[in-house]
Amino acid sequence: MGLSPAEFTKKSFLTALDFVCCDDKTTGQIRDFTPQIDDALYRHWRESHPLTQGETETVAYDLTSLLFFGVESSLAELGYNAKRAKRRQVNLALLVSKQDKYPISHFVYNGSRNSSSTIRNLIARLKDTSIDPGTIIWDRGNVSKDHVKMIELADWKLICGVPKGASRNNYINYRLLKLHAR
Repeated sequence: MGLSPAEFTKKSFLTALDFVCCDDKTTGQIRDFTPQIDDALYRHWRESHPLTQGETETVAYDLTSLLFFGVESSLAELGYNAKRAKRRQVNLALLVSKQDKYPISHFVYNGSRNSSSTIRNLIARLKDTSIDPGTIIWDRGNVSKDHVKMIELADWKLICGVPKGASRNNYINYRLLKLHAR
C-alpha cells in the first residue's frame, strides 16, 4: 500500500483517522467524511464490478448492536440487544449489495437508538449517493406507513416482513390496493 511496516505506527494511524472524521476548529463542528468515503469506494467497486445491463441495485439494510467493553465513548449507551445484556452498546447499521455482498455504506448510532429510528437517515444518505434507486430489503421492525411512503417517494422498491403487531390482512390489503391504484 505504499507504507513500510516501520511507518505504520499508532501516531500515523491516528493522524490518518483525522482525515475521516475531525473537529473543524473554524466552525466548531465535527466534520465526518465517511459518507463521501463510502460513496467513493462504492463507485470504484461498481466500476470494476458492474451490475448486469438493466439491473438495479438491491440492498439489504440492518442494524446490529455491538456490546461496548471500552472505558469511554459518547456513543455507548444502554439499549436493546438480542443477548439482552445489560451493558452499554454502540449500534452499527450496514447497507449491503445483494448481488455481490459488497458493503455499500455504514452508519454508527448511539446504543439506545432503535432500528426504526434510523430510516430517515438511510433515505437521506441514499439520496446523496451515486446509487441509482433499486430495491431495499429490511426486517419487519422498520416497517411503518411513513417509512414505506418515504421509500416510495425516493423511487425505491421495498421488500420486508409484515409487522407482527399489525393486522396482517389489513396491511397486505392496503399495499395491494395502493399498487393497483397506480
